[in-house]
Amino acid sequence: MQHDQDHIAEVWIMTRADEELTIELYRDGETIHVEGGNGEAYSGSRGEITNSLIPVYVLAGWTLTDNYETA
Repeated sequence: MQHDQDHIAEVWIMTRADEELTIELYRDGETIHVEGGNGEAYSGSRGEITNSLIPVYVLAGWTLTDNYETA
């Protein structure tokens, strides 16, 4: 699924073997979408991503390979 990039504030990309997932924080600062993995959608903040979500994926064998703000 492709999202309108104007709504995305920051992106984290994680990989595991030949899989990739993308975690997107929307500009509202409250909406989080995960593309890949199980395709989860969350309400939360940047802190939720860095303190909770990413560590859970790391424990499941994923590696954070990139993180960037969209603009």
